Amino acid sequence: MFFLPLLGIVFDVLLVASPVLVPLALLATASAFWDEIREWAVDKAQGWVLRNLGERAAMALVEAIVVLDRVMTAGRRMVRRAVYGRLAGAKGRHRVVTEEVPESDLPESIRSELQGGSLQHAYAI
Repeated sequence: MFFLPLLGIVFDVLLVASPVLVPLALLATASAFWDEIREWAVDKAQGWVLRNLGERAAMALVEAIVVLDRVMTAGRRMVRRAVYGRLAGAKGRHRVVTEEVPESDLPESIRSELQGGSLQHAYAI
């Protein structure tokens, strides 16, 4: 019966951590299904609110959905940047594209630097 003390410890940890874990779980679930929740609110809930509570309440619902959509979109972007930044490492993601161009296509200032051997910078277009 060594499970009982361990079960008690797990229960205590969950009891203490639940004020943090429960809202995070709800937020994660809402984020995962936000598109479906938003579509339901616009298609179904707005019609019910309009019929039963009036036009002002329906407009308030639309405004609330817009605000929540902005918050959820910003939250998704923040999470995406944090996850991709962590996966890419501290350096981040970079793409280097090189292309050879004829010397005649370069501006005169860059050509003079190339010919003089004093080119110290990489140029990006």
